[in-house]
Amino acid sequence: MSASIQKISLEEIDRPWSSLLKDWLGVGFISSADSWNRWDSTELLLGIVSSHDSSFAYAHCDWQRHLLAACRFAAEQKYRVFFSADTPYAVAIRNTCEHLDIPFLVMSYPSRDTRDRVSRGACGKSLVWESERSSESDSLRELPFADRLIAALSHSLFVLHLRNGGRLEKVLQKRLSEERFQPNQVYLSLSYPSTPVGHGKRYRQNVQQWLDRGAIGWFCDPNEADSREPLPLIDLPCHQGTGSTTVPVFPARLLSTTHSTFLVHCTRARRGPWPDQSVDQFHDEIFQSPWRCKPTVLQSLQRILRQRKIVATSWLKPSQRATVSFSGVPWSQITRSRCFERHLAKWDWEPYGLMIDRQWLMHRNAKPVLYLTRDQIKRKLSEDLVYAQVYSEDGTGRDWRSEQEWRIADDVRLHELPFSKGIVFVPTWSDAKQIEHLSQWPIAVLEDGKTSLSRIP
Repeated sequence: MSASIQKISLEEIDRPWSSLLKDWLGVGFISSADSWNRWDSTELLLGIVSSHDSSFAYAHCDWQRHLLAACRFAAEQKYRVFFSADTPYAVAIRNTCEHLDIPFLVMSYPSRDTRDRVSRGACGKSLVWESERSSESDSLRELPFADRLIAALSHSLFVLHLRNGGRLEKVLQKRLSEERFQPNQVYLSLSYPSTPVGHGKRYRQNVQQWLDRGAIGWFCDPNEADSREPLPLIDLPCHQGTGSTTVPVFPARLLSTTHSTFLVHCTRARRGPWPDQSVDQFHDEIFQSPWRCKPTVLQSLQRILRQRKIVATSWLKPSQRATVSFSGVPWSQITRSRCFERHLAKWDWEPYGLMIDRQWLMHRNAKPVLYLTRDQIKRKLSEDLVYAQVYSEDGTGRDWRSEQEWRIADDVRLHELPFSKGIVFVPTWSDAKQIEHLSQWPIAVLEDGKTSLSRIP
């Protein structure tokens, strides 16, 4: 016997502002296949929304602290946390609710492939918005629907982060300006100033404007006992101990004779989960210790040295086979010519990484990449694509040939790499101090005493 599907039209949802729902959302209904766990549309909902300045902004300590405050407020006031699956931070909210055993409700949209994006546990329920026609108000139609729906159906709204000039700001303005919504039900997360002077003048003016419109400022104090910040001794950048090291640290200009014998691997800043970490493991990590998830290139290099392994990845590779990439371009040329790729939100090269002997890598099946046009690559077998890369002949795309790439179709395990066959490089002497206890190989410092290659313009 199949489970019956629960369907609720907007007219059936009891809110003091029910007359506004059609203008905000158009005509449609909410459905749920959980016949054994149906949603009671009269229960109190705390909607959680946030601007997201970057892909993994929800991993930052401040954002996590604000989320924790919102969830605990929901528990104290007997709210069910309400959020949209069509957001980058949806899994972060779900994970926190499950860790704290706080009931939550997630809204999905079948036309956007979000129905299964946020799996729910014992304390969660899932709804689907089914739109019949777009008949919402013209003044609202251009605003993001996911934020609009959460703002329209929630009894109270908790804003974790608000970017000036963003689309969420316009949704918030609409809710606060409409008198039919209950007053004093929009909470805006704020951080205590770190100095007696406090935040900048522009920040204080923006906050004051929102408070004048009816928002309630919610301060999240980093000095609380349950802060999302680490204890002082937990996140020390350097090792604890005698401070001695057995590897030489020297200026990189002394490496002028290594161009033909070494291949270069530049590390990347962390972009979400580590290559060998699942999404769920990543979200467990940012809940338990968000300060360890800062997306820095140095952290990536430290992890490689600590694990003695470079983990293979498949990002931007035609075969989708996980490989480790190296470059035959001399390190001095790489660090001088690097540029920021705005479409990928990353540098093409980073001044952190390893140089490994070419012959040592070739004995572990490292091969030079074959650069092909789009037409040529279509005629290749899938197993040949592992060592292939597309380039554009007409100049419309990236010409990857300048990278002189080599690949290994597996993780590169460094336990057997001899002292004389590897060199670690970093941009500054300070960075070298933070990895010297981890490295089994000499450390070259790119900084020449006048400029720092790690500085981002």
